[in-house]
Amino acid sequence: TMQETDNPYTWLHDYWRAALAQDAPAMAPFFAPDAIICWPNTNEQFTAGEFVHVNCAYPDVWQGDILRCEHTATGAMTVVYVYNTHRTISLHAVSFFTIRHNLITRLEEYWAEDGPVPQWRDGLHIGRPITQPE
Repeated sequence: TMQETDNPYTWLHDYWRAALAQDAPAMAPFFAPDAIICWPNTNEQFTAGEFVHVNCAYPDVWQGDILRCEHTATGAMTVVYVYNTHRTISLHAVSFFTIRHNLITRLEEYWAEDGPVPQWRDGLHIGRPITQPE
C-alpha cells in the first residue's frame, strides 16, 4: 500500500500491473469500497466493483508502460502507454488518483486511442513526430 511519504511509482506500478493483466482479485484491494471512477471522454462513472469488472471484461490481452508518474496534492497521476499484445491497438491513458488511507478513493482517467495526424492538420505541414525515449 502507498504511504504519503512513499514514492508513488512502486505502488502504482503494482496497480497498473494488476489492471493490465486484468486480474480482478489483485486490482480490487487498491480501491476504497466507496471509490468513484470517472471516464469523462465517454461520460461514464463507475463504482470500484463496476470499474474492476469493466477493466477485466475489456477484450484482448494488454501490456503497458508507465511513461510518467508524479505525486499530486491528493495522490498521484500517471501517463501510461497501453497496447494489445499484437500491437494492433495502442492508447495513452492519463490517470489522476485520489488516495486516502492507502486506498484509491477517486480515479479520473482520460483514454485516447493512438492514431495518425488528422488530415486537416497534416495538410498544414507544421509540427513533427515526438521522439520517444527508449
